[in-house]
Amino acid sequence: MKEFDELTIQDDFMFYKVMQNKKLCGKIIQTLLGNKIGKIVELIPQNIIKNTYSSKGVRLDVLAKDEEQKLYNIEMQMMNEHYIIFRLRYYQASIDISSLEAGQGYDELPNVIIVFLCNKDPLGYNLPLYTLKNYCLQTNSIVDDGTTHIIINYSLYELIEDKELRAFCRYCKTKEITSKLTEEVDCMINNIKQSELAKQEYTFLFNRYPDDIQLAMKEGILTTARRMKENNFDIPTIAKITGLSKQEIERL
Repeated sequence: MKEFDELTIQDDFMFYKVMQNKKLCGKIIQTLLGNKIGKIVELIPQNIIKNTYSSKGVRLDVLAKDEEQKLYNIEMQMMNEHYIIFRLRYYQASIDISSLEAGQGYDELPNVIIVFLCNKDPLGYNLPLYTLKNYCLQTNSIVDDGTTHIIINYSLYELIEDKELRAFCRYCKTKEITSKLTEEVDCMINNIKQSELAKQEYTFLFNRYPDDIQLAMKEGILTTARRMKENNFDIPTIAKITGLSKQEIERL
């Protein structure tokens, strides 16, 4: 368990605490998208979507709704970079299913923008920003179904053209304050760290979701092992460092 005082914007708990502030959340979303959005009228941090008793649930960092009823799901992704496209697909499906009541038509589905903030390049094209839309091969055109998926690789913040987005991504990576927004975010984080209630909440959530924490640790270990294997480390060395078995490493 990471010490509460060591948490940064990269950490799931701190990110969702910062995004609980509607005004600041709206500013961050607007910066991420590079355009003006409607006023945030509803904010549901750490929203848990479980569509059926036996289905895999989704715990969203932030689900915000603006005055035009558009939904924004913002996620700080620190793991699973190899499967991020499938995670986007599942998050979108879960949000869609939970958005309609019985008797509503499909045309009543809200417009949804999902943004994943990553500390590495999940697609491997050495880009800081990916915007994903549905596309028709036959007509060579985008199919607008009201969904947009954006992946921001903040580790490459220096390549981002937009000044405000570059400053925010730089802060995510380095904690350096270079804009009014990052100053506000940093101030918010310092205030949160002074809150005994927030500290108790962090401890409670860690104890409440031990399986999630263990999964995150496991995925981090697997990512480390996979990269060591790609860089030609021998299996005994990988096993010694990660604690994985020979069979687990060979399957990577």
